[in-house]
Amino acid sequence: MSAQLPNLAPKPDTDDVHTTYERADNRWESGNARRDWIVIATLVVIYLIWAGIIFLFEPGIR
Repeated sequence: MSAQLPNLAPKPDTDDVHTTYERADNRWESGNARRDWIVIATLVVIYLIWAGIIFLFEPGIR
């Protein structure tokens, strides 16, 4: 087991901690949200088509 190394990074000047959740970035833009919904809808359609194909070709479940 290795010993824990001390934190040698410089200390911040203030107590304000800026995380990625505190700033607005491009993940929250309406274009990106629309693209995410399109991806989800596409996956749902592909799944339903696949399930329908299985339902039609499987003789025991009709």
